[in-house]
Amino acid sequence: MDCPSRAELQALCLRAADCLEPSFIAHIEECSSCQASMEEFVGVLSASAKALREMAEGSDSQDLKHRMAKLKIQRPTRKQDNVRQFEDLQPWIDSSDSCLGRVGHYELLRCIGRGGMGVVFEAHDQQLERKVAVKMMSPALLVDPSSSQRFLREARAAASINHPSVVSIYAVSQIRDLPYLAMEFVDGESLESQLSETPALDLESTIDIAVQLAEGLAAAHEQDVIHRDVKPANVLIHKESGVVKLTDFGLAHSSSQHSLTQTGTLLGTPEYLAPEQINDDPVDHRCDLFSLGSLIYHMLAGKPPFIGHSVVATLNQVASSEPVPLDQIDPSVPSWISKLVQQLHAKEPQDRISSARSVVAVLRSRDTSDLPVTFIQPRIGSHRFLWIGAAIAAFACVGIFGIEDSGIHDDAPFEADNSEQLMEYLSRDDEHLYVRVVSDEPYLLGPLAFEGQYVQIVAGEDMRATIIFQLDSAAPAIRCNDSRIEIEGVRFQCDSSPSAISDQGDSPSGQPFISCELAELLMHNCEVQASSRPCIDLLGSDGELSGVLLKTESHAIAYEPDSSTDLTISSSSITAKAGIELIEPTSGRLSIENSAFESDVAIEVGFHAETSSRISIDANYNQFKCATLISVVDVELPLFEQLQKRIPYWLPFEWQGSNNEIPRIALESFSDQGEPVDTIRREEWVGTRAELTTPD
Repeated sequence: MDCPSRAELQALCLRAADCLEPSFIAHIEECSSCQASMEEFVGVLSASAKALREMAEGSDSQDLKHRMAKLKIQRPTRKQDNVRQFEDLQPWIDSSDSCLGRVGHYELLRCIGRGGMGVVFEAHDQQLERKVAVKMMSPALLVDPSSSQRFLREARAAASINHPSVVSIYAVSQIRDLPYLAMEFVDGESLESQLSETPALDLESTIDIAVQLAEGLAAAHEQDVIHRDVKPANVLIHKESGVVKLTDFGLAHSSSQHSLTQTGTLLGTPEYLAPEQINDDPVDHRCDLFSLGSLIYHMLAGKPPFIGHSVVATLNQVASSEPVPLDQIDPSVPSWISKLVQQLHAKEPQDRISSARSVVAVLRSRDTSDLPVTFIQPRIGSHRFLWIGAAIAAFACVGIFGIEDSGIHDDAPFEADNSEQLMEYLSRDDEHLYVRVVSDEPYLLGPLAFEGQYVQIVAGEDMRATIIFQLDSAAPAIRCNDSRIEIEGVRFQCDSSPSAISDQGDSPSGQPFISCELAELLMHNCEVQASSRPCIDLLGSDGELSGVLLKTESHAIAYEPDSSTDLTISSSSITAKAGIELIEPTSGRLSIENSAFESDVAIEVGFHAETSSRISIDANYNQFKCATLISVVDVELPLFEQLQKRIPYWLPFEWQGSNNEIPRIALESFSDQGEPVDTIRREEWVGTRAELTTPD
């Protein structure tokens, strides 16, 4: 075919061409002349973007300056061949004669595709002999240290979701500072591919897909994870079973934790964004429900609900316009599902359906009588979007071709190569401390305390750094209050004087090695050897341990949960007198996966007589080499009274688990004096049993 006109090439750069023939795209990918013309045009856009920033700098509008400084939008890249898609990753991929290359113990078989955050490969896991998908972060993002942290942190957040409608994350790691993750391989196609062949789906297929997606979103939201980029390309459908899986949590955000994604940054796909994402308003799980409504609309109408002639026009429609109701586009669409989508598309989050579970209920019952009525009206303040529209267009186009990134970057880590430097740096009261330990020699430190800070401690490339704490008192080596601490690739040891560990050191009530109160602790690929001290105390704090080795003669972890805290342990090993001590649990969640316990008791649960609520324990694929799996302690008079009346007694935890390696392990209950309660029989643990009754 002949080369497209300059106007057509400009339209492609602006993403303003509504429909492009496949032959059109194929020609551009092969034609060097067209590519040169597009690069020239993008250069003009880059200059325009610079002029817009200069205009913003001279403006009196602080809001405009703030948004212009942080504005960034991710768009799909042009299709490339299998090799060109990952040329930039070659320095991080080990060569191989039998496959594309290797990353760790994964053989890369073929490149599946490339998105805004990275490249996805079909791969073979040599250790577990199974097919997986490996996603590697784009090396261009390494210029921003927060990108790697966001990729790893949010992948781990996605890994906390265990649901058939969410792609499972198997492992999260790094190779030469480049993050990657291994996840479930889905043998099928994306909903985007399906809609390209059949623009509109029938009602029953739409409902089936929507129900599975809503259930997956409900599972994510219950883990406090917001997807923020629900779109057809992120929905995979297994070609044989028809099972639907939500994938690509690259923009996911845990709303209970400090996000590493910059506030004010526009991320996602314009056609499926929620108004609050565009207008820089607070975002919660209801933005996913708006996107789900857009996806349902697309499946039934054959097109997205918001389509403009450009990125700017599309975003303006999302922020201020209402799509034509589905039952007006196609009279065969039932009014109930049209009303459901309208409810999901409410501009104000509080006017939408409150949860994904409610969406599932409506889809299954096909009854919208209980839905609140939403009055359609112009969105107050939506004119803010128009002030930045032209800038979005220019920056969007620049972002497509990777010429310029206007995001704000964190400072590079401070590199400490001796003990004095490291101690001095970590003793500062800065709000954010980011340090890389690079010496092969052990670091000798005194106790550290962090108050209201965000602290990151990482080992240098391809090394496991060692930090030895010299403690002359029973104080913790690390105390973290109202703070967030992330540690990666560090080995901790305790070099205490005899006085520091006398009497209380080997007792569960002794001072721990790491103490967190109302805080967040994230540890990856770390080791803690705490001698006779407890390793970690989490008091009203979140904990996420991955690839961690804990060794102590006391209990490894003490966890005092509340309704807003989670403790997640994965791919870890615990050697201790007691693995995890749950202190009077009344709520919260404990998740253990792919881990090994070697202790007298794996989980010790403190009895709390004054509440009927329980902590949730979810354990899968673990190895428990313990005398007792779970022991309940501090049993008081109310239990004995119930036992005398021969009334079934419910334990203060709810167990869910599968594929755990458990030898003959008992569930025991002890009195507060530490003696077994004679009237309760000692019985083997069976499945999900959580009810303890008196003997017959």
